[in-house]
Amino acid sequence: EYGMSIARSEIRGNMAPKSLTLGGGNGGGIFIAGPNRSNTQITIQTSTIIANSSNWGGGIYIGPTDTDRFGGGLTLTNSSILNNSAGNGGGMMINNTGNYASRYETYLENSTISGNNTLMHGGGIYMPSTSTLAISNCTITDNIADSDGDNNGDSGGIQNFSSTKSIRLENTILAGNLDASTGEQPTIVHDCRGNLDLFGYNLIGKLDASKCIVNVDATTLRGSNTSPLDALLGPLDYYGYSTLTHELLPGSSAINGGDPTGCKNPLDAAILNDQRGETRPYNSRCDIGAVEVQFSVKKVFLPAILR
Repeated sequence: EYGMSIARSEIRGNMAPKSLTLGGGNGGGIFIAGPNRSNTQITIQTSTIIANSSNWGGGIYIGPTDTDRFGGGLTLTNSSILNNSAGNGGGMMINNTGNYASRYETYLENSTISGNNTLMHGGGIYMPSTSTLAISNCTITDNIADSDGDNNGDSGGIQNFSSTKSIRLENTILAGNLDASTGEQPTIVHDCRGNLDLFGYNLIGKLDASKCIVNVDATTLRGSNTSPLDALLGPLDYYGYSTLTHELLPGSSAINGGDPTGCKNPLDAAILNDQRGETRPYNSRCDIGAVEVQFSVKKVFLPAILR
């Protein structure tokens, strides 16, 4: 059995350059490989993976080696993946072989993926194979694909190349990402490309239904390339806490926009805190994304003045 836990750590400024003779260049910050058995997934919590670079998976790479046909597994909670860069998968690349014992091999909860960039596909997340990924209460924003603008890459937010596996998304903000492709006939896919399995109460800023294939979900808020939905996120900052996040600004549709029965993980267990440790929900409903705002949304009635 294999397993490791990382907590309250910062992984910063590492490089995994591609070798001209050996190839590779996987996982600038973290490379997770090795058989994934039972519940021995790698866990990362309350940590930051920032300013790393590689050929594949700038912040994190999850995938097999020559002697390991499975690849590792990861559970990442209350953490931030920020300002990493890669050829593919600026924030992270998920390249393991999929679902073992009916579990999602990679699970992200209460985390922020922001400011990552890639020369090609998946500024935030790139999943090229039959992997499985579930995302609950995360904020994925300000990531860039095709950063050199040569029209050879797309999907600033999430790129799922698998034709058989969907990415499970719930109570998550996927907005404000950029496909920087240019040219005479560029393919522009900003927030997502490939199959997404919407499990409710998401906010997707620019959803092109011809490129990002989603199920029918009336609870997910969505915009389009021509009519984008602004999540109204504040800049990346500490806001008095120990971790970098994007605050929800007053007026954001994500405030009180989460599941009215409570934010939950794929096992239907309640998520009772946000990325910073604040209680969920603050009001009657939890917020969409990694941060639960700590101010009340109230209506103000001014007195009538009769003359």
